[in-house]
This record gives sequence, C-alpha cells and structure tokens, in this order.
Amino acid sequence: MKAIRIYALFVLLMMSLPILAQQRAMVHGYCLDENSKPIENVNISIVNTQYGTSSDAKGHYELPIYDQATAINLYYSCIGYQDTIVSLTPKQLQRDSINISFRMRKMSYDLQEVGVT
Repeated sequence: MKAIRIYALFVLLMMSLPILAQQRAMVHGYCLDENSKPIENVNISIVNTQYGTSSDAKGHYELPIYDQATAINLYYSCIGYQDTIVSLTPKQLQRDSINISFRMRKMSYDLQEVGVT
C-alpha cells in the first residue's frame, strides 16, 4: 500500500515538470506621459488573446509571455492617451527580459455643445 502511494506521488511530480520547465520571456517597463510622469492603469494586452496586465501607480508593468515561437503584438491603451501597438519578433522573445518603456501621447476630443433642460 505504501509503495502505491509513493508511486502515485512520483507520477504526479513527473506530470508537473513540463509546466515548471516552460520557458517564458518577461516584458516589463514604464508608461510615462510627455512630461515623464508615470501613468497609472495603462492596459497592456497581447493582441488576440485574453492575457494582459495594467501599470501600477508608478507606471510600472510586468507581463509574462509564454508563446515565444511566433511574433506577438502588445496593445497599450489608457483613457485620455493615444493607443499604441508594439510588435515583438520571435528573436526578441528568446530573451529572458524585455524592457519596453515609452511616453504615451495625450489625446483630446472637442465635443459638440449639449443642452440640458
């Protein structure tokens, strides 16, 4: 009975090794405005996937990338700023750490006048 438990534990450990051995790249950086002030809550997502993150109060973000075989596009968006797409090639994704820091451009809209009665 004890041998069966040890064997079962061994099998479970061996099944979990591929998950732990999965190689990944870490994309990180800062989102700043034109005056080099950090922008909080910038949404960073991988295009056509459900994976993403957002920047903290200091404008810093980290996003792990597990699929390194194909090129990916990162989509940066924040209310009041112009959306940005950054492309990463498989060669760039082979690195352990990828630093992408940039300044986002402010965007404003002139809206028509609205009357409330």
